[in-house]
Amino acid sequence: MKGHDNDGNTDGHMIPFDGNLNFEKFLRKLKNLDHQPPLSLELYMSKSTMYRNVAPDSFVRRAAEAAKQLEKLYNSI
Repeated sequence: MKGHDNDGNTDGHMIPFDGNLNFEKFLRKLKNLDHQPPLSLELYMSKSTMYRNVAPDSFVRRAAEAAKQLEKLYNSI
């Protein structure tokens, strides 16, 4: 199962919750699988203009916070 956030126009590989992917729906499907595959983030600063003026350390911090949000959402389902 694969999903990544984007803006609907590009293959953005954005930080979760910055784009238009419905993560609650995605995580529900993930949680209902017979086995639990690993979840990883595949993010690219350069694939979205949203991050054009973001410092790399800020990008990483935002990604880490989004990962924590994903974990909380997954656990609440």
